[in-house]
Parts: sequence; structure tokens; C-alpha cells
Amino acid sequence: MSTSSGVTYVAGYLGNAAGNTDLSLTEIVAGHKRWTRIYNGPAQGTDGAQKIALGPKGVVYTAGWTMNSAGNLDMLLVRWSSTGKRLWVRTYNGPKHGADTVAGLGVDAKGNVTVLGQSVGSYGNDFAVVSWSAGGVKRWTWRYSGSGHGNDIPTDLLVAKDSTVYVTGWAWILGAKYAAVTARLSAAGKNLWTRTYAGADALGAGGNALALCPKGGVYVAGFVNLAATGTDALILRYSAAGATSMFARDSDGGTGATAQWFNDIAVTTGKHVIAVGSTEETEAAGDAFFDDYTAAGVSAWRPVLASGLYAQAFTKVATDSLGGYYVVGSFYTSGTTSDIFLYRGSQNLGGGFWQCLWGNDASHVGLNLPTALAVSGTTVYVAGSCATPAAGTDELALGFVY
Repeated sequence: MSTSSGVTYVAGYLGNAAGNTDLSLTEIVAGHKRWTRIYNGPAQGTDGAQKIALGPKGVVYTAGWTMNSAGNLDMLLVRWSSTGKRLWVRTYNGPKHGADTVAGLGVDAKGNVTVLGQSVGSYGNDFAVVSWSAGGVKRWTWRYSGSGHGNDIPTDLLVAKDSTVYVTGWAWILGAKYAAVTARLSAAGKNLWTRTYAGADALGAGGNALALCPKGGVYVAGFVNLAATGTDALILRYSAAGATSMFARDSDGGTGATAQWFNDIAVTTGKHVIAVGSTEETEAAGDAFFDDYTAAGVSAWRPVLASGLYAQAFTKVATDSLGGYYVVGSFYTSGTTSDIFLYRGSQNLGGGFWQCLWGNDASHVGLNLPTALAVSGTTVYVAGSCATPAAGTDELALGFVY
């Protein structure tokens, strides 16, 4: 996560002497680490951060997991000052006291912070959305279980400008299949609407990521299963009132034996919709690809990164203020070796296109994996993990100037 002043925060986890992990938050300025803060929960078990967000007045929120005294994982939310002082810590232990983990995090203009996670319920894993005030007071909790009462998989959360909350994921529904489920909650936690989508053939679908639509409502990127074309990459659009429409579907003319899916989505300043993912059109293992759609849902540019027998995917996308967009993924050269692949494109003529491949040393050994992407001004930041032959796997933060 990067600020407009060029400060970058990276959240994750670090191994400790006891053989567990501690949550870590690092501040980076001009490419140099200024400080790292650690959180080790009361149970002295495993702790870590999966999501990070900026709040008003420079505060930083990290959300992840902490082990409780019973040995189960609870949702963990920590509020930090801009100097790395821990302001407060909150946890959520679901009604069945099983594992509770984080999938999404969002903050509104008042500093209210909302966390989406997976939480054990009466029939398996449910969606759990929990909101706290800037002062750390719990405001509300909303839970959701699909009609099939199986394991539901939440994937993303967005807070809109009016402080309403959108969530998406996969819901196990009647008929023993997953459907893409999307819900809109009011600022007070009231369910305004919930929509499930299983596809035209009712064979199942899933939502993986959200992006706010310039006309209101949201885009949902994921996949749909169809009898004629197999698994297709899918973008649905929901209006603020919950009206559903298909914005785009990518099948590559598949015959049922191929699969495409989107992992992430973003909207450029020119209202182009960029969705990234993987396609099996040239090999069963999958190739990385993305689609640049106009505001009308017409594909304007669709490159595919094919690289042999190893599974490739673009996993994250971000945009800048100049109409540009960035996609990142891992480029595998063997089953145990990968480099980080970063591409910048632009919908504007002469807007600048480039790509780079990054490995941690000259021999490019081990796995280098991106997990997050952020843009500030003319610098794009990639966070993840990198292979270090002498020490195993380390946290990674890269900055690229364009």
C-alpha cells in the first residue's frame, strides 16, 4: 500500500524464534526501510497480516489472523499510527469458535473499518463481515450462508464513497454447486440486497474480485461454467440497486475442454475495465492473460503470456492517474522456479507500454511470487515473497519508476 507522499507500507508475517510467525508491518521511504513493527498475540502462536488499508490522518490498518488460547485462528485487525505505534487491536471469534480468516478490508472517510472473512458456522464456512469504528468499537456483524449450506468462500470487499459495503465470493447453493454471490450492505450493516449467479446453464460460477463502476454499483470478475464452452472468464455488473447484467465473458471460442478465469479487476481513468487471470487455450497448465475492455464491454486488447508446460497467471491489476494500468503475475520456468512478471499498458496513444521480468539473483532460482500491487505517482510497487538461496524465503518489496 502506497501513499501520495511516496511512503510505502508492506504487511505480512515473519518467523520468530519459537517457530511461529508474527505479524509484520514495514514502512519504506524512497526505497529504504525506515522501520518494521511486530505483533505477537497473547497466545504466543501464529500471527500474520493478509490485507492492508490506509485510513484518515495517515493511520494504517492491517487485517489477518491470530491464534487464540484454544489453538484456533481468529480474525485480527490492528490500527497503527503513521509512525508505527500500535493504537488498538481487535479480534473476531465466530459463533462456532472455529477458524476465522480474512479475505477483504476496507475503510470509509470517517475511519470506520470493515473486514470480510471466512468463519465457521452451523453448516461449514460462512461469509462474515465485521465493522469497527475508528475508535475500535464494534459497529455491526453480518453473516451469510449459501442455500446449499456448504463451505462458502468470500474473496473481496469494497467500501463505496457513500460508505456502503460490497462483498463477493463463492456460495455453495442448492444443486451442489458454487454460485457467484455479491451483496451490498448499508453503512449500518443492513443487507440492501444479495444476488447469486450460477450462469445461463445453471452449472455454477464464482466471484473473485470487485471494482467500483463509474456509473455506480460494482463490477465482479470471476468465472462461469457453461455447457458449450466450459469455464469462461466472466465480468458481471451490478447497479447500486442490485440490477444484474453481464458486462463481458471471455471464452476464446472454447469447446468445453478449455478454461478461462479472472483473478482481479480495475477501472482506468478513461473508464476502461482491465481484468487479469489465466487461460488454458494453448496448454492445459494455463497461460497468463488479461483483457482491456471499453466502457461498453468490448475487448480492445487481449494479450496472452504463453510459456510452455507450466501454469502461468496474472493475479493483480492496478491503475494510475494517466490512463495506465499494471498487471503482475509469476512467470514459471520450471515447477520450482519463477520470476515476477510486470507489465504496464495504456489506453492512450503514446501512453507508454513496457514489461519486465524480475528474479532475486542472477541464476533466477526458486520461487519469486507477487501478492500485492500499488501505484503512487510515477512509481509502481510490487510486494510478495522472493527466493533467497542462502536463507529460504524472504518478504519482498519492489519499486519500478515509469
